[in-house]
Amino acid sequence: MKLNVLYGVARAVRWSVSLGGKLFRVVPGFTLGSIAATVLAQLFLLVGFLLPLKVVLLLGSDHVPGYFPAFLREWGRDWLIVTLSAASVLFYLLHLLSGKLVEISAVAASKRLLLKSKKMALFDNQDEIASKGYQRYTQSLAGVCFVSICLVGMLFFYFKLAVVIVLYMTLGFVSVVVFLSIFSSLAERFARSLGTLPKVIGSVGFLVAFGFIVFDHLFGAAPGLLTSVVSLILARQLYGRASGVIGDIHGLYSQKAQLSALFFHGQVFHPPIKSEQKGMWSLLEPNARQAWLRELLQEVAGHPVQNICMEWCDIGVPDVYCFLVSGQAERFEKAFLIKLFNANRNAWAKHEATLLTGEHRLPTLPLMSVTVVEELQCHVFDATGYSPCGKAETSRVLPDFRASLSECMPSEGLSAAYIRTRPLVWQRLDDSMILRVQYLLDAKVDGALVERLIDALPVIEKELKALPLALSLPDIRPGMLWKGPDGRYFLSHWSRWDLEPLGSRWPYADDREPDVEDLLGRVQLKRPDCKSVTVSQVQLSALFTELEVRIQRGRYGDAYLLMSPILFRLQA
Repeated sequence: MKLNVLYGVARAVRWSVSLGGKLFRVVPGFTLGSIAATVLAQLFLLVGFLLPLKVVLLLGSDHVPGYFPAFLREWGRDWLIVTLSAASVLFYLLHLLSGKLVEISAVAASKRLLLKSKKMALFDNQDEIASKGYQRYTQSLAGVCFVSICLVGMLFFYFKLAVVIVLYMTLGFVSVVVFLSIFSSLAERFARSLGTLPKVIGSVGFLVAFGFIVFDHLFGAAPGLLTSVVSLILARQLYGRASGVIGDIHGLYSQKAQLSALFFHGQVFHPPIKSEQKGMWSLLEPNARQAWLRELLQEVAGHPVQNICMEWCDIGVPDVYCFLVSGQAERFEKAFLIKLFNANRNAWAKHEATLLTGEHRLPTLPLMSVTVVEELQCHVFDATGYSPCGKAETSRVLPDFRASLSECMPSEGLSAAYIRTRPLVWQRLDDSMILRVQYLLDAKVDGALVERLIDALPVIEKELKALPLALSLPDIRPGMLWKGPDGRYFLSHWSRWDLEPLGSRWPYADDREPDVEDLLGRVQLKRPDCKSVTVSQVQLSALFTELEVRIQRGRYGDAYLLMSPILFRLQA
């Protein structure tokens, strides 16, 4: 049995100790103050919750119960209720004040630590990451102090319950380490979402403490009722803070690379490799790749494929890996394009599969299978007789291929599902985005023109809604287009398709109007729902789509140049 979990815990604790040493050396005053303020905040909150319980007990009694201390009984019931109620509010306000002091201290301490490390900017939001990390670390230390204070106090007024809690926590820790070391798959699952397990163990521990208190009152020599109530509340808070400490240390250790680079003078930032990326590259290792490819091809072809040859296809998309695989299947030479999606591209894989399995008249390589390889999405295409286009050929035929996509009429079900799922261009481009042009260019723009365009947005929306939807792909890169045996062109990657009003990404310049007329005529021959569409309508769609693209890319000057043509086409 390999105790990998125990080693992992030991590494996390060792790193936490070294981080704590750094904090106490560089900012000792802030660190001690933050810990003290956090412990006080927790104690104030505990007392603030405990006092209302005593007030409720007093409200349910005609006199001060005998288990209250003698000096409190002398105050009388009514004065005691008023005093405890006011004290409860005061302690809660002190809790809020202590929490605010911790936040201020964390920001100041993290700034001093960053100045001391003398590093350049490493990544976005590093100041926030540093302050949150510092605050979380001091919070975890304060949690340890709070648990220790509770246990020490309990040893004096309820020794037996303190022993039960310590034994339970010790046995719980040992049991979890042994269990997760035996079942490594469960250890990986809990490592990804650690918040659940400590909370469950803490809740069970609270029930154990409650059960022991009841048993001790029935069959043992338990202390007074008030002591038992206070001990029960302390046990609840103790287990809550203990599970919080585990969560804090786990969260800090998951940011080890960032925090070490920020706080330690001699450490540089090495981004950690995600577990799904490690899994992907283990599949792409040559020997492993041969094994799963051979099994996959047999599943797709229905019989073994011999003499397998394989080469990587570069489509210029990260985390999507394509291989052209050829082999002998039943005396015929077959070729397959196999596309493997990393775990962070599952949405792309599903988006592509939704289109290719539902629409059957698209210019695509024939999709043979949508399957899973080691929990990663995989699509298999039939590439027999097809050849990939080079960069020059792709650039030459791409405009005509984009135009041909508009000739493919999407089904009513696909269009309805898309509209319910994703916003269209008139929903994405609103007046606040258009006003950015005026804000940034200021005196260089005609404010009246911008206002006219904003006022015309409802009419533009009405015109675009009247247009039929057409298939569009914003990012077709070299390596994605293939040439078929009949000379036509087909696409191998559809992960980022969308539906937009007809004319989206078409030519919009006045000197291209003859090309638009020719293109619209071709579309109208293939699609009966486009018979009544005019050239002005599709050019309005093209201009409005291009306006959104330019604003999103920060080309505000170029976006302003489209406003007059948009209004002109709208009038036409």
